[in-house]
Amino acid sequence: MQNKIEISRRGLLAITAGIGVAATLSGCGGGSGASATTMTFLNEETDPPILKFIQGAVKRYESETGVRVSLSQKAIGDLTQLLSSVQAGDAFDMSTASYTDVTYLGPENLSQLDGLMNDAAGGIDNFMESALILDDGHYYGFPYNINNIAMYYRTDRLEQVGAEVPSTWDELKDLLSKMGAAGLPGITQPISAKGATSDVGAELLWSNEVTLFDDESNVILDDSAMMSRTVDCLEFLKEIQPYFVEGMESVDYGDIVKGFITGTSSIAPYSGRIVDTIESDASDLADKFAFEAFPTPEAGMTPATGYDVNYWLIPKNSDGADQALDFLAWFVKNEFVDYLLTGPFNMQPPLKSIYQDKKWSGAPVFKKYPEVRKTLDKMAVGDGYRAGGLWIQPPVDGVIKERIFSENVIPNMFQGVLLGGDSPTAAVQKAADNLRKIASS
Repeated sequence: MQNKIEISRRGLLAITAGIGVAATLSGCGGGSGASATTMTFLNEETDPPILKFIQGAVKRYESETGVRVSLSQKAIGDLTQLLSSVQAGDAFDMSTASYTDVTYLGPENLSQLDGLMNDAAGGIDNFMESALILDDGHYYGFPYNINNIAMYYRTDRLEQVGAEVPSTWDELKDLLSKMGAAGLPGITQPISAKGATSDVGAELLWSNEVTLFDDESNVILDDSAMMSRTVDCLEFLKEIQPYFVEGMESVDYGDIVKGFITGTSSIAPYSGRIVDTIESDASDLADKFAFEAFPTPEAGMTPATGYDVNYWLIPKNSDGADQALDFLAWFVKNEFVDYLLTGPFNMQPPLKSIYQDKKWSGAPVFKKYPEVRKTLDKMAVGDGYRAGGLWIQPPVDGVIKERIFSENVIPNMFQGVLLGGDSPTAAVQKAADNLRKIASS
């Protein structure tokens, strides 16, 4: 049994509010039995090529070092196993994590990774600044990939109606009208009370420069400027609602990918995972799609892309923490580029040097989709694009952002207008009131 790890206020709040007592009792057992030759790794990457690579890397490391790596799987976005193992004092030695996981646990419960990031990854300056989480003057999460969310368009269907990829809301509405008249499927616009809406379905808000909080973490969604911008978004959603594909009240991540790949949707927001899926499972679409940021309300505005980052973390005082640091240093030095190339469009490098690495930049798959690669590279450095999204809103506690996500503040606002009969102004006010309740509790 590990030494007891004291849970911080934010960590305890996360466990009790987001998981509950039942989760605490459900199979902690992360590091139990760890020794100098054993470490435990909780992984949430489940795409077959990625998981196969991780399993292979583990075998290579075990062969080289004699250290056994016990690999466990968790569902994407599931906090239960990691947080309950930490609370029980039986933490996994290493885990994949979200922004929220890192900020939940914080310095009180996590190992500093500054030395690792300097020694194995070329220094802090080698990281994309927007991917770093600085807490108490140190880094407790090692970013291992960046996801940029943008819009996919079936270009063969655009050609059918004589249209081009839209850059403004009016152009998008005109495109949808033409597709509807031609009997073609419309747009995937999530409004479900699920993660997909807050993660990839809220691009309309970020395209209109909506911000939930100011730099002092005060709610500003209902001040005059943000109220106006958000109302405009909701009114636009009402205008294009007739062109939503079926099932938007219940759609989740996998449905979005499947809908675009199978052709039941002509336009869809998502990360580079759709390109990876086209390459592996739908090669007939390789020359029939375009990938671009969400249209803006007016011409001349800088287009926004959704933005999310995944991390590795190492809980403090776990029996295998030192082994986990050694494993992660080995992985970054020897396996990292090949790992990212298992999902080359979904997993964007957090290290600047990788973009210059010949193995990465010369990968044959990038020659097949040069425009997508060029767009993602520009998004990575903010060349003509700006990052948007819930997770990079002005600095509020990670627990607050997680509750905004898990309590469906944005989906509820969308549904209030599109399904519940709320006026856009009333829906925005309800959302702002909910934000204040969350922030003050």
